[in-house]
Amino acid sequence: MVQAILMAMSVTKAQLEEAIRQLKQGGVVIFPTETSYGIACDATNHQAVERVMRIKQRSDTMPMALIIADMSMAQWCGQLDPALEELAKRHWPGPLTVVVPNANRDLSPLCLRDGTVGLRISSHPIAHALTEGLGKPIVATSANRSGCPSAYSVAEIQEQFANQQDQPDLYLDGGTLEPSPPSMIIELVNGEIVVHRQGSFKL
Repeated sequence: MVQAILMAMSVTKAQLEEAIRQLKQGGVVIFPTETSYGIACDATNHQAVERVMRIKQRSDTMPMALIIADMSMAQWCGQLDPALEELAKRHWPGPLTVVVPNANRDLSPLCLRDGTVGLRISSHPIAHALTEGLGKPIVATSANRSGCPSAYSVAEIQEQFANQQDQPDLYLDGGTLEPSPPSMIIELVNGEIVVHRQGSFKL
């Protein structure tokens, strides 16, 4: 499939609809977030999630977090403890991923780890529009080869993915992003909030 590169800074409704159409058909889309560029697919489409793994050359033992549209979708995906729900409401939309027990069998097993799933609501309008338009959570791992630095421009992504057979189907080019830490990852373990990865703010 010929890749398309769409400018997110001036993205039209038709272009967003094309990206959503790609996701609905099992496609893989590169898109900007508030932290770095991400690589997205429908989190309920196992074959699409496998493609993301191949493109990133990522081990299938490493789960991928999901971007969701709202709290209703969060509850569709997982079981939010009141303490985590309170933190999520305080910091969403934004770069906070909460790890919760999975509550939906429709999610690809590649998105899960020991029966848990990572969720966040993105503050980037393009990221939010994709999951809202799809009506489902999207896989939202960083758009880079496993072990390589996060990418802040489409050119960096294309360089990392060059010379490999499987490629993303569509790029939404939001220009060069400001380098930013990845999202904070938290989980409730034995009644205590555990920070698995620090982010750009303190709880």
